[in-house]
Amino acid sequence: MMTIEWLLTVTSTLFIVLLYIFIIRSLLAANSNLFLIGSCFGILFFYVTPLIILSITGRFEKGIFLSVVDLKDIDITEDIVPVLIMHGLLVVLGITIYLIGIFSRNANAIQRNEIIDFKKDKKRLIKLIIILGGFYVLFVARDLISNNIFSGDAHWYESRHDSMSVENGSIINVIFTYLRNNSRLVFFAALIYGWYQKVYKNDYIFLVVYLVSIGLDIYVSGNRFILAATGILIAYILILKKKYVFITVCSFLAYPIAWLGTVFMSVRGVMYSQASTFGELITLFKEKGAEANDQFIFVLINMVEGINFNTYVSLYYNAPKKIPFLLGETFITPLVFWIPRSVWENKPPRVGQIIGEAYVGNPDLSLVATFLGESWLNFGYVSFIIIPFLFIIAFKFINAAVRHMEPGIRSFILFLLGFTLMRASYGSVFVDVFVMSMYISLVLLIIQKKIYLFGRQVSFK
Repeated sequence: MMTIEWLLTVTSTLFIVLLYIFIIRSLLAANSNLFLIGSCFGILFFYVTPLIILSITGRFEKGIFLSVVDLKDIDITEDIVPVLIMHGLLVVLGITIYLIGIFSRNANAIQRNEIIDFKKDKKRLIKLIIILGGFYVLFVARDLISNNIFSGDAHWYESRHDSMSVENGSIINVIFTYLRNNSRLVFFAALIYGWYQKVYKNDYIFLVVYLVSIGLDIYVSGNRFILAATGILIAYILILKKKYVFITVCSFLAYPIAWLGTVFMSVRGVMYSQASTFGELITLFKEKGAEANDQFIFVLINMVEGINFNTYVSLYYNAPKKIPFLLGETFITPLVFWIPRSVWENKPPRVGQIIGEAYVGNPDLSLVATFLGESWLNFGYVSFIIIPFLFIIAFKFINAAVRHMEPGIRSFILFLLGFTLMRASYGSVFVDVFVMSMYISLVLLIIQKKIYLFGRQVSFK
């Protein structure tokens, strides 16, 4: 039976859906910066889809994270207040994106028609894709070797947090880990842009290359996020190009890939820790696969990283009881991340570590708060005022940092970064983009023999 709370949630969710459809249509009509469009798709994927599931089913469970008992399963009747607050934050964020798109449309160096009409030398583009792919492979190989994965003495599950931690490794190791992560994003942006510019003979050759590359990446990184980000970018391009047959093919692939990703997330801990024999792993995979077969909503929840929604609602109830309001502490990460704890013992941890320690007692389990959740954890109701400023700062910084990349690839990078901002730690995105800017400069130094510093060419005359 539908309650008043349920009806209110359904009505406000429908309003949010229509609002963002209007915003995206307006941004497309205004040839707006793709960072803004990517952000809108990130909002639809990570926030609006869970709200739709909640509106239809009345509940939103925490999926594969059942062991995190303190995270709340969301009930549409009991948890109406944090849900409506999320609606309010989404309205504020949507209006911010809309206004930026409208007021900056004439100032943008990156326009939609530039991507559609601008023809590039294919040989040069192929060379760039190969170089970017080569760098990514080198960074991945370095990461695997430095963590002794080939020796059998360690594996990803034990080494991934060490490789991202200044206190457990060196600053150089951290930098190389960021280079690996960012070279991955730049490579996939270039790979997809090559498809957009018809470098491949047909769409299906690109699809095979993309799926093989993304499969290898997921195995190495242990994370499905790049699949979601690039998949949404491909869907956006397909809609723009009106490739309806290819859209149909990809639509049939979407659920099997989501199913496989859900099962993978369920077994990756055992698979990467070498805690079981191969036979035991196969048995576990079959068990988790059988569970996923019977639970369409379960797969859908995990496909859109639904645990982020549960984390946000839990933070509403537990801040400042379980976790004190951080008052902007997590947003200074880009300024202090490079300082080892041997120098600054009380250096603020990443927001995901703070939440992981609070709910599980283990900072190595990083629980994502998303942009909205992190803002709430820092500022509470003041987030309604702070969020527009945070988004504007990110928009300006990210566009400035990557403006020296080839225009088409840069546009796709911006789309992926806008999508990323809606889920990742706000501060870590700034660190990512800073490292990415230096990485792009290195690539362009090799190709063009020109020196760039944070998006600007350096002249010695």
